[in-house]
Amino acid sequence: MGYLTERKQAVLRKLLPPCNPTVADLAKEEGLLTAAISQWRKATQARGQLLPENSTESEGWSMQDKFNAVLETAVLAEVELAEYCNCPNKRCVIAYECVHTSQFERFGGIHASSRLCLIECFTQGYVDSTLEAEAMRETKELLQ
Repeated sequence: MGYLTERKQAVLRKLLPPCNPTVADLAKEEGLLTAAISQWRKATQARGQLLPENSTESEGWSMQDKFNAVLETAVLAEVELAEYCNCPNKRCVIAYECVHTSQFERFGGIHASSRLCLIECFTQGYVDSTLEAEAMRETKELLQ
């Protein structure tokens, strides 16, 4: 039986944090075969999309998942920062990084802050994440 792309994507989104169920649990919940969901996950990962294994903690991710997360957010950060701040120079980048450092301190360190940031990236998307919107807004205020 073939499934619509939208159905597959909706099921795969449920594998993301914060819920992050096992494939077996999700298959049972959705009335699907575990093999089907596993195959969809592997195909998605093969296309380079970030879909970590069952862990909301980055320590549970494979090296490839961590690398993909860094690549996705690093590229978006440079492009988005340049467009939003309208000043792709060192001063802008330093202000941006200072704001992120402030966030790290506010949340009790880089581990806690990074965890929250990654969960927001998965659930809200990088550009729309609350922490990133805050960083962009505060960076722009610092530069005025």
